[in-house]
Amino acid sequence: VTVTIALFTAVFLLNNLPLFTMQLLQSCIEWFGWEQFLMKSPVMLWYGFMTSQFFFTTLNTALNPCLYLVRMEKFRTWTFQRFIKPSALYTVNSAKQSN
Repeated sequence: VTVTIALFTAVFLLNNLPLFTMQLLQSCIEWFGWEQFLMKSPVMLWYGFMTSQFFFTTLNTALNPCLYLVRMEKFRTWTFQRFIKPSALYTVNSAKQSN
């Protein structure tokens, strides 16, 4: 369990580190008035911010279910049962409702 939590934390930090860096850079530009030093290309700054905000956050969201499948046996079993035999889901629900 500890390895799984550490793995999820590492993936989260690696995928969100560009966003955190871009937000810190943007804050420094605004607070300290560093526009003349760092705003050489506002298009690239904007592109970097949008890429780090949307691409890496989406990548983190896409990697989470993959990590669940790799690391957690119960989740893997449940998922494969639902995809291989989806009728089992309805059978279990109808049996619970009849009781």
